[in-house]
Amino acid sequence: MTRRSIVIGLLLACIIGWGGEYAANRSGYEPAATHLPAVLLLPFLTLVLLPNLALQRFFPRASLLPSELIVIFSMGLAASLVPDQAMTKYLMVVITAPHYFASPENQWRELFFDYLPNWLVLHDPGATRGFYEGLAPGVPIPYGAWIGPLFWWGTLVGSLMFMGVCITVLLRKQWVEHERLRFPLGEASLHLLGVPPADGGPPFFRTRVFRIGFLVMACVMTWNILSFWKLWPPLPFMAEHRALLTLAPAFPVLTIEMNLLIFCLMFFVNREILLSIWLFVLLYNGQQGMLARLGVDSASGTIVAGGLVGIQSIAGLITFVLWGLWMARRHLKELWRKVVGKSADLDDRDELISYRKATAGLAFCLLYIVCWLYAAGLSLPVMMLFLFLLVVIYLSMARVVAEAGLVSVDLPINPHQFTIGIVGSSNISHTDLTIFGLANA
Repeated sequence: MTRRSIVIGLLLACIIGWGGEYAANRSGYEPAATHLPAVLLLPFLTLVLLPNLALQRFFPRASLLPSELIVIFSMGLAASLVPDQAMTKYLMVVITAPHYFASPENQWRELFFDYLPNWLVLHDPGATRGFYEGLAPGVPIPYGAWIGPLFWWGTLVGSLMFMGVCITVLLRKQWVEHERLRFPLGEASLHLLGVPPADGGPPFFRTRVFRIGFLVMACVMTWNILSFWKLWPPLPFMAEHRALLTLAPAFPVLTIEMNLLIFCLMFFVNREILLSIWLFVLLYNGQQGMLARLGVDSASGTIVAGGLVGIQSIAGLITFVLWGLWMARRHLKELWRKVVGKSADLDDRDELISYRKATAGLAFCLLYIVCWLYAAGLSLPVMMLFLFLLVVIYLSMARVVAEAGLVSVDLPINPHQFTIGIVGSSNISHTDLTIFGLANA
């Protein structure tokens, strides 16, 4: 880790944070919505990797080393967690929406404003109006109104992030060394950052197939960019051109589209996993269609996406995670012995932090999240169910991405939706509904 790699990484992070939010607000495109996001890849390729290739050819001593490229790429990847749908979109809506969209018609003030803590949302009418409509000329930005909500939500997000780091440290050896997961997205990134040969460039840059593919797609993207000014019609593929397929009446509509980022990165995924994706998508839609034709639905169908089939998906994820933890039982046993000082066989010198610090950090983060949610008004039984589902679903998503390398995958059901669906609106308090309603906003 060198000084110039840190400086370049910070500049790249600023470009990613500002550029990703600007692109999302101006075009509606969500550049940070994938696990290897375009908001990272495009700036890194154009502003770091390609200039570095030129330096390798003409000024080799000034070029960046592979270790420096890894540092810069990692800093950019961390920055890509912020723009738009990655985090900012949800966080800003939760903070600003209640008071801005409250009206006599929806009766939000009478229904749940009494259950909103003052530190949870933005209460200043001028600040919320200025956020959505813009401030008048000469009016200063009301930073004071934002400090409280941003600070407390920031501590919650920070705790969740550090909890993820601790879980990663505790499970890394099991996933990487014992189960030997492939990490296809990491494999693609390492190919991108590979050690350059003597004549410059990562190894795959030298192949004729790569050069032909790069040239063809560069021409296609240039053609479609220029079609914005009505010079000619765009080529009809990419994500915005999609086909809708209906298998039968009452069956969900299947959306078929070409997403080049997903299409290219699927090259690194096992064929068995790709086949299972097709199979389970068809099975999921088939079950939904058959239940709809038979008139079978769940009482939580309006809350839990997919109704009974969505609940089945969550049950599958829970089983998937519990089975993975059972497979890791020997590692977890040795890890606990290491934490309490009874075993020296498990080595944690190569980890980001020691196992003892990771365990303490995980416990502290969970305790803080419990206190935060309790202060926000969530009852303890509902909170425990919600946190269990949150950890289980996030573990399952991490495992799926690590093993399958799916660049674009989302939760079938969010933990708060499933919690409300399980508990039922008749048994959940008004405060619980308010907090989960904010999360769902």
